[in-house]
Amino acid sequence: MFFVSPSRPFALSERWSRPRGEVLRGEVFERDHPGFSPFPTVALMVKTAFCPLLAVHEMFHGLSSPLADPETETRVYHAGELFHQLTAEIKVEVGSGRLPPSVDAIMPEVLKAAARRARQPAEIKDVECYIRPWIASRLREGNLAAGTRTLFEVQVMGWVKFSAGSESLTAPLVGRIDELDFEKNRVVERTTRGEKNSPNPPLLKDYQVWLLWKILTSLKPEDIPKPWRRSYENAELVVETPHNCYTVPKDNPEFEKQSLTVLSWIRDLAEPYRGSLTVAEAYKVSLPLCRTHRKYRECGVNYCVRKRRNYPRSRPRFWEDYQALFQEVMWRRDLTLYRLLCLPPAELVQLGVLCQGKVKGWERGRVSLEMDTTNLQVFHRIDLGEMECRLLVGTPKFGVEVPAFVEEQSGNTCRIAYSAAKLPETDQAFLLFQEALVFKSAPFFLNKLRQRHLYSLEKWGKDKREEAEREPTIQLLEATSGGVPGQLRSGGESEGEKTT
Repeated sequence: MFFVSPSRPFALSERWSRPRGEVLRGEVFERDHPGFSPFPTVALMVKTAFCPLLAVHEMFHGLSSPLADPETETRVYHAGELFHQLTAEIKVEVGSGRLPPSVDAIMPEVLKAAARRARQPAEIKDVECYIRPWIASRLREGNLAAGTRTLFEVQVMGWVKFSAGSESLTAPLVGRIDELDFEKNRVVERTTRGEKNSPNPPLLKDYQVWLLWKILTSLKPEDIPKPWRRSYENAELVVETPHNCYTVPKDNPEFEKQSLTVLSWIRDLAEPYRGSLTVAEAYKVSLPLCRTHRKYRECGVNYCVRKRRNYPRSRPRFWEDYQALFQEVMWRRDLTLYRLLCLPPAELVQLGVLCQGKVKGWERGRVSLEMDTTNLQVFHRIDLGEMECRLLVGTPKFGVEVPAFVEEQSGNTCRIAYSAAKLPETDQAFLLFQEALVFKSAPFFLNKLRQRHLYSLEKWGKDKREEAEREPTIQLLEATSGGVPGQLRSGGESEGEKTT
């Protein structure tokens, strides 16, 4: 079920703007609008399908929140991440024979692992509520043990073509597959959401797994590493909840049509000359539906229904700041994604985006990599006390990417500790160091933080004029951002006062 308006903010473009070659290679300085369209994620497309205002919040306000169940109004944010980690580990341990397939045998080990990783005690109880029925459901299905070739948390990215009637559009898309089972040829999207007796998968989860499958089928054979190279056209699409398992049909024309609408919203929001008009259209389309269907219970972001104070009056000028911060994010995050998609690994290594190493040995939770001179140069640009990185096994278009840490470097060999239930043991691996790129560009997450602070300031204020005139922050905003004429006169003199 989709809530988004069937109409688009503007007509569908025939093409998605891509970065030029000199931009990809870093030969052009950052300036204003990047000149290319955003790089959508599967998560952003799902949220935009639910409500265009979620795209506004994520792109310009730095706000991101998972959808919640309408029946329960669930608001468990960190428990979902822990749930994914533990379910993958359970399937690996049961499949290897290290854990017996029994709820009573598995739960004590799960609770120990949850206690080590939970950020607060309440998360342990939340995870137990999801894990226990999930184990029982998978045992009934005979699907608790992972096969030797099953992969978890697979990152895929590619140019995906969407078509509906006479319209079509090819756009980049990146997403993460919870489980890819090669033996059963299944693509699994796992979630904590979903009611026990519901006949349908949780809201938009069927659309999410379909988008991931579209990325898989868009890849060329040479984009996929040889051990996993196959046709995924006939793969089974599955949404897995703690209580049920749903099969999703692939030939749903509504998914194609909705994707074109979603991409139109994302592209038009990012356009420098019509972005503000698109934001206004998003509010016009979304707020009436939000009030009618009480969507704010599900979206996880309830800022839209908050009252905006009368003062300060200079809020319309905030859009210029939102746009500038978003363009900086595009130069950093989106351009990096375009580089990973469009450039060959050898050129990515030369640009310092990737480090490539030859695997010397695998241990449980660790891998030793041998680097050549070119790849070792990246290490020389990094503070040895800040060796956090991402370990990528496979390729940027198809691979398993997990958090990692450089434990030791000696000569041309480094030892990497990683956090993952299971990694495929290949002879090559990549490292992504965000710190190595700091001298070129600032981390984009700082811009997200500034976006959130700016949006918080926009919602803050006073309703009464006399209170606003006594508030220094409001007076400063009016003076520097151009509020209503007469709100603040030179020298701090408010309207109605006379100089002597």
